Amino acid sequence: MKVREIISDAIHFPIDDYKSWLTLGALYLIATLLSMSLDYINGGIGFIFGIISMIIFITIYGYSLDIKRNTIHGINELPKLDFTKNLVDGVKTIFVTIVYTIIPLIITLIIAYPLGLYSNTYNLINAYDANYSTLVANGTSNVDAFISVISGNSTVIPSSIVSSFMSSLMITLFIGIILLIIFSIFEVIGNARLAETDSISAALNLKAVIEKINSIGWGRYLSFIILLILTSIGIGIIGGVILMIPLVGSLIEALVIQSLLLIFLARSIGLIYRNDEDQNNQFNQIEQLNQIDF
Repeated sequence: MKVREIISDAIHFPIDDYKSWLTLGALYLIATLLSMSLDYINGGIGFIFGIISMIIFITIYGYSLDIKRNTIHGINELPKLDFTKNLVDGVKTIFVTIVYTIIPLIITLIIAYPLGLYSNTYNLINAYDANYSTLVANGTSNVDAFISVISGNSTVIPSSIVSSFMSSLMITLFIGIILLIIFSIFEVIGNARLAETDSISAALNLKAVIEKINSIGWGRYLSFIILLILTSIGIGIIGGVILMIPLVGSLIEALVIQSLLLIFLARSIGLIYRNDEDQNNQFNQIEQLNQIDF
């Protein structure tokens, strides 16, 4: 399948089984209502509602993994809700996602040291403390004084200290964002591997994840990611318009748009993952035919 065909299939997929789609939407609606009620209900009942809402959302994440699993295994229909199974899958999905988020964070914190972020921060804090009384003179608040220093508007602290801090901070943030994007790309396939193997270790096997992307093709995979993001933004814009409807907008958005987006994303990821397997199978069949001596 071409990338555009994958996106088109995933968009139409929930429509073909609208009952299961709306069942998922009903879960989103219940979780949204419970979350909204926290603005008006406090104490023990509010805490219970919050816990129930969290459990429902975790279950929904698990259902998303089930959609990927069905798609990867060639089952072209929405799975039935299984609260226990989906809840466990949801916890696994969240854990894998957290790990793929923590890894770039740890790498960024390590890289920040040779970039001088920690030493420059120390120098800035020392200079700030040494000139504190001058900085907060005439009733200036601590926050305003700090903003004045960071923005370079303060003449009390040497500009070299501020510029060194800002340079190291910007470079570190830039590297951190790039790493986060890269590992987010890996995380998509990592959770697809979780769906296929039901193994967290397989999902976190970075070498296997990269090999899988290699087999899909980096150009094809990145094109898929870009189109996936653009389509999701389009669906999100529609949801934003619906949210503007007084009273019922948020309910309709939860029932229809959030569930549609989840199914679309899960189906798309499952298809790009499975499509690679389909291509490999077709290649193997062609190789076998070529070896037959007519």
